[in-house]
Parts: sequence; structure tokens; C-alpha cells
Amino acid sequence: VGSRDLIRVAVARDPRQAIPLHGSYLGSAGAFLGMDVSINVVSAGADAKVES
Repeated sequence: VGSRDLIRVAVARDPRQAIPLHGSYLGSAGAFLGMDVSINVVSAGADAKVES
């Protein structure tokens, strides 16, 4: 599922366990300063060890 540009960030036994990230913010709109997100994508290779 997804396209070539999909970045897998989690693994689940059942698709219902893989919900999108979500959250909520409580406070005034003026108090929210913003959010920065960065990622580093590397190829793990076929024989990469998966840590749990």
C-alpha cells in the first residue's frame, strides 16, 4: 500500500494498528510558535537488522 515515495515509519501486525500520527493542542492560537520536523532517509538493505 502506498507509493514509492511513502516513508515507512512503523510496522504493525494488523493494518488497524497502524493509525496516522495525531494529537491535539490546548491553548490560544497566539501561544503556538510552530513546529519543525526533519527526517533522514537511508537505505537499510535486504539483510539489515531490525531493532525492536
